[in-house]
This record gives sequence, C-alpha cells and structure tokens, in this order.
Amino acid sequence: ITKEVEQERIAWEKRPLSQRYIAIFVDALYVKLRRGDTVSADAIYVVCGIEETGKRDILGIYAGTTESSTFWKTVFTDLTNRGVQQILLVVFDGVTGLEDIVHEIFPKAMTQRCIVHMIRNTLDRVRPQHKEAVAISCKKIYQSKTIQEAKDTLLKMKIEWESKYPKLFSSWIHHIESLMQFLEFPEYLRPHLYSTNWIERM
Repeated sequence: ITKEVEQERIAWEKRPLSQRYIAIFVDALYVKLRRGDTVSADAIYVVCGIEETGKRDILGIYAGTTESSTFWKTVFTDLTNRGVQQILLVVFDGVTGLEDIVHEIFPKAMTQRCIVHMIRNTLDRVRPQHKEAVAISCKKIYQSKTIQEAKDTLLKMKIEWESKYPKLFSSWIHHIESLMQFLEFPEYLRPHLYSTNWIERM
C-alpha cells in the first residue's frame, strides 16, 4: 500500500504553492516514527495556510528530530522554492529564534504568537484553585478590540494577580505586540488567526 501512494506523496510534497497567503500556521508535533528496528518520538514539522480566497491547505509536512529554528529555516526556504512570495502573518507557538527566521526570509511578514500556547504556559504556573480565574483574566486580554485596550487590560490583570504570582504576566508584557498582531486584521478574521490549534486538531 505504501508503494502504491509513494509517487503521489512525492508529487504532493513538491507541488507548486500559491504566491500569497493571508496567514500560515507552523507547529512541530511529536509522533513515534520507526526507523529500522528503533522507534523514537520525533518532531514532525507541519505548515498550514489560508489562501486569499479563504481556503485552508496543508502546505507541507517535514520529518525532523527535535524542534529548532535551524530546521524551520529549511522549511521556509522550501516554501519559497515552491512559489510562496508573500505571507501577511505567521502564527507560531513561540519557539526561540523562529521570528528571526521568518523576517529573514519574508521581511514584511508579521508574526503572531499562539495565544492558546501562552495561556497554557501561564496556567501551568498557578495553583489549581486559581486556574479558572486566571484563564478568565487571560481571555479578557485577547478579547480586546485594540492593542492599547489589550495593554491596559494586561496591566490590570498584572496588578490583580501580582500579590500571589509576581511574575505571572511577565511573558505577556514582553511579547504583547506579537501576541496581539491578529488585531491588525478585520474582526471577522481574528478568531481564525490567534492560535495554531487547528494543526493539533488536524
């Protein structure tokens, strides 16, 4: 069965892509792969995109070992080789160095950190009895209508929680611009742009 679909897989892997994407979503998922007699949990790099027509597509799937910005550079280079010239927004989970890679290859692209990943990381640092209340605080931030409203709300949340968790929102403050880039887009698009979660669902 594998041999039957191999040529089709290769053709799909190398097919030309659209020149312009509203957004692309990148994430590395760890799955078990068999290589010879050994099985290991390796990183599978997944790139999905939204075309100008609104169509969603899987642009590429790449097998690596661990997630790194170096491998992501290889992935983005492959996208350009297959015809991608412009990306308005790149949505990612915050892996170190990825923003620099994006701006090196697509200088005009905006970068959006996945808000769901940020919320998960925040909730991992609070006690169980506070998780629901902190989640509501985080929701108030990303439901803001403007970047200034988001910053004002973030400041209020920081003050509200700093007696219990002094550094809880430090990462939010440091990355607030890239966490709220989706606000640059029309309101009807925003719910589709702030998270990489649909890669995990796929």
